[in-house]
Amino acid sequence: MKSRQGQILSHDHYDHLDLAAIDALRERVQRYFVPLGVGARLRDARVAPERIQEFDWWQQGRHGEVQVTATPSQHFSGRTLWDRDSTLWASWAIESGGERIFYSGDSGYFPGFSEIGERFGGFDLALMESGAYDDYWPSVHMRPEETVKAFQDLRGKLLYLVHNSTLPRLPHLAGPAGPGGCHRRTREDPAGYARDRRGADDRGGAHERAVVEGASLATA
Repeated sequence: MKSRQGQILSHDHYDHLDLAAIDALRERVQRYFVPLGVGARLRDARVAPERIQEFDWWQQGRHGEVQVTATPSQHFSGRTLWDRDSTLWASWAIESGGERIFYSGDSGYFPGFSEIGERFGGFDLALMESGAYDDYWPSVHMRPEETVKAFQDLRGKLLYLVHNSTLPRLPHLAGPAGPGGCHRRTREDPAGYARDRRGADDRGGAHERAVVEGASLATA
């Protein structure tokens, strides 16, 4: 791969912001689209500042014929024990050539998916996480049935699973939760995600890197 026009990062966890990958791609990626605060991570990795564009939720940017919008997600951030939630995390809406693509990044199920679907009028393709879930951290990753519900909330046409079947060491519960399984868990103020960006509980989970390329634009 000689050049990549754009690289979208969802947050700064090690499995999504891999410094070895950033180093290998440093001179190949023309523009990085990242949530607020993540730009400092890239600058520390010697990425040229003019190649980095940071976004708050609902902010938009354009590179060539591609428009990207940082959209809300329910997750958390940090790379050490001392910088928890010091940077933002995001999902992304990507628009080009009359088509709309959604990338969930890492997220638990939350009402924001419905709002995103309403604002954009649906998506032709939704790249959705479905892995690293467990009852110990229900707010930061989605179980399979929650991924389906989120896809429906987004008004998606085609679902493409990412973050799936990548962590066999996790103690996933066998089988689906069953009818109503998504709604049996207690969540912390699910309507307050825009007010408190943490949105998730204080328990983290393991993750795995999943990169999906669309033309010369990639996500992580």
